[in-house]
Amino acid sequence: MIKKSERTKQKIIQTANRLFYRRGYNRTSFTDIVDASGVPRGNIYYYFRTKDEILLATLEHRMSNIEKMLNDWDQRYETPQERLKRFVKVLIAGHEATSLYGCPIGSINMELGKEQPELQAHAGRMFRRLLDYFRYQFEAMGHSAQHSRHHAMQLLSRAQGISMMTHVMRDPQIMQDAESEIEHWIDTLIPNPTIPDKPA
Repeated sequence: MIKKSERTKQKIIQTANRLFYRRGYNRTSFTDIVDASGVPRGNIYYYFRTKDEILLATLEHRMSNIEKMLNDWDQRYETPQERLKRFVKVLIAGHEATSLYGCPIGSINMELGKEQPELQAHAGRMFRRLLDYFRYQFEAMGHSAQHSRHHAMQLLSRAQGISMMTHVMRDPQIMQDAESEIEHWIDTLIPNPTIPDKPA
């Protein structure tokens, strides 16, 4: 059973995570977190002395969720292309929220990268983890390390570009239209079986 103190801490983290995504980190005040969570300010100070500490906790929360998601894909899907396509499904599933608030990973990285690079270094771990995972999947498909990194970067770049335009245009259909295109691109990267030489 989860202790009450841990439930309170998780409530603060989850509330702050939602506010940081929807409003932005710099536009969310400590008071906003107090009001939205319903946790008294003094109780929040017991766990977190500053808003930066809360941000770092939310980033760890997101990283933990990413790790759980990737581990689940490894267990549920047999082939690397199935795992890559699952990423596409998850990306597209968030089209409504993305149209309103942007990509949850990209938006926080862009915001922090402008004036708070020391915090952005922590947020950037999410991108780096996904990039490593994608690279490994392309290597498992038979691509070289160099090509796998290139393909992984392409996939992540496509996802971010589509997410950005969906948000800028406030049009969730942009993401939905891109689903089959990205999946087809993944299919084109499945190596063809080697054709044996004709007998002399």
